[in-house]
Amino acid sequence: MANENQLDILEKEIKRLQMRTRQLEREIDSKLDYFQDNYRSMAIKSFLPSVLAKAGIAGSIIDMFLENQKFRDALNKITSSLFDKVSDGVDFLAKKFSKKEDQTV
Repeated sequence: MANENQLDILEKEIKRLQMRTRQLEREIDSKLDYFQDNYRSMAIKSFLPSVLAKAGIAGSIIDMFLENQKFRDALNKITSSLFDKVSDGVDFLAKKFSKKEDQTV
C-alpha cells in the first residue's frame, strides 16, 4: 500500500515536471522568436549608444528615430537586404577562389 502511494506521488511529480518542461519550451520558443525578429536592431543599439553620445544633437535625432517601430522595421529590412547582398558577394568570391585553386592544382 505504501509503495502504491509512493508510485502515485512519483507519477504525479513526473506529470508535473513534464508540464513544466512544455511550459519552459514555449517560453524559450517565444524568446527565440523575439530575438530572431529583433536581433538586428539589438545589434545596432548595442554599438550605437557610444556613437550617438559623441554625435550630439544628430545622435539625439537618430535615437528618436530608433524609438519608432516603423523606422526600426524599415532599417531591419534595409540591413537584412544589405547583409544578404554581402553574403551573396562573399559566396561568389569564395566560389571564384575555390575554382582558381582547383584549376592550379
